[in-house]
Amino acid sequence: MSAEIAARLATTVTPSTARAAPAATQAAITVRAYAGHDRALWNAFVLGRPEGTFFHRAEWSDVVGDSFGHRPHYLLAERAGTITGVLPLVEMRSLLFGRALVSTPFCVYGGILAADALAIKGKDAYDDEYFQILDRETRPLLEQQLSKSISAVASMIFGAWEAAGRPPLSLDPPAEVKKVRRPTG
Repeated sequence: MSAEIAARLATTVTPSTARAAPAATQAAITVRAYAGHDRALWNAFVLGRPEGTFFHRAEWSDVVGDSFGHRPHYLLAERAGTITGVLPLVEMRSLLFGRALVSTPFCVYGGILAADALAIKGKDAYDDEYFQILDRETRPLLEQQLSKSISAVASMIFGAWEAAGRPPLSLDPPAEVKKVRRPTG
């Protein structure tokens, strides 16, 4: 799935020429999936950024994968062969929430780590496409999960109503809510 997600999200972004900037920063930004041979460069980039944490390090994907069984989908941005940004993502699966891509789960720090504003700006150029893909790929899953959740809640309410002897239900809310006291002891 990592290659599939990367293929959908991979893009090349050419910065706007309207801004005056050195020629080196005008090169295209390429976003691609992290591969095992990127580990040393990824970690060197993370260690070189003051806001980088060990949660951004490539080894964290091993910890999350081995400990919790979640699949990493790490992305990196490059300009002229040099890493300019990293985004550690993990595919989490939950009975309650379904599937989700989360940046650095179980961590207090994470998210995009970028070297310069141009690398961060680069993502703006594919936000529309990204969200179209996200909508197309997640809408059926979201609708399915919401339908299951609504059915589960309705079933629980119906079961409680049946267990209570099917008392008559008023469509009008009660004027006063009565407190139910549980016996102590």
